[in-house]
Order: sequence, then C-alpha cells, then structure tokens
Amino acid sequence: LSGARVFIAAPGSVWNALGLTTGYNIEGQSFNFTAGGAVGTQDQPLLTKVSELAGTAGTVAGDIWISNDGALTVKAIADGAGGINAGGKVHLLVKGPFTLESFITSGGDTIIRTLDSAANDDITIKTGAVINTKGRIVILSGDDIHIETASSLTAVTGVVLFGDFNGTQDEAAGYSD
Repeated sequence: LSGARVFIAAPGSVWNALGLTTGYNIEGQSFNFTAGGAVGTQDQPLLTKVSELAGTAGTVAGDIWISNDGALTVKAIADGAGGINAGGKVHLLVKGPFTLESFITSGGDTIIRTLDSAANDDITIKTGAVINTKGRIVILSGDDIHIETASSLTAVTGVVLFGDFNGTQDEAAGYSD
C-alpha cells in the first residue's frame, strides 16, 4: 500500500479502535479524512505512516490526534482537502521532518512535534502557509524550525517555538525566516 491514497469519510469519529501502540492504523502515500467528530484521542492517537495529510474533524469539538512514522507534509491532496481544519485541538507527532504547505485551522491548541533522531527532523512552514488557532500554537522541533517569508502563525493565547526539543543529536537549533 505504499502508493495508496487513503480517504475516510465518517459521520462520527475515527478512532484507533484496536488500541494499537505499534504498527499503523493507516499506511499509504496520503491520508485524507472528513470526520463529524474527532480523529484519534490523546490516549490513543491514530497511528499513520503516510507522506501527505489533509482533512477535517468536527466543526464544533473535533480534536485531531495523529502520530506519523516518517516525513509528513500537510498540503492539498488531489480530490481532497487543502489542509487541516479542526473544531478542537490539533496534535501532530511526527517521527521525521514536518512541512506545512497549506493551512492548519483549529478551535483549540495546535501542537506540532518532531522527534529528534539522527535524521533531519526539522519543522518547515512554507511560504504562504498558515496556522490559525483559537488557542496556542506550540512547535516543538527535534532539530531546526524554518518559517518562510509570507507565512502566518496566528494564535489567541500565544505562539511557542522550541528547536532541538529534547535534542540528543545536535548541540543547538537553528531558526530561519
């Protein structure tokens, strides 16, 4: 399924119903979702291994909790959503580099974290990309943070940026704009 495009449309929530702590609920090239409720939970995030992500979760209180194994880009996906829109929180844990090419909009906090490994675990917000949240934006990068020109980070209660977060591979993080 490495080249598969996975699309899920659910009137309710999309859960890690098997309670997986290893392996994947979703594996393929891209994952595009539309859920009337939440996607994953804090205690049991949806486990994915995809390169591209986009979707919508509950317009009122739909949180998104995804843990992805490998590099991940939030972007417009053919025949699907153009970014991430959540009525509640967005929490993305990425075991590899993360790139935002489009948008993330949330009704709560937006937290993006990459784990520090021997690989490039940067977080990059590309030119024109937008994060707009009614809570906080928290970016915890395993390595460097790159916020390119004409991108936008807007939060009601603050923006927090940490490079080389819990770092073990690098001595210091780099930031660019």
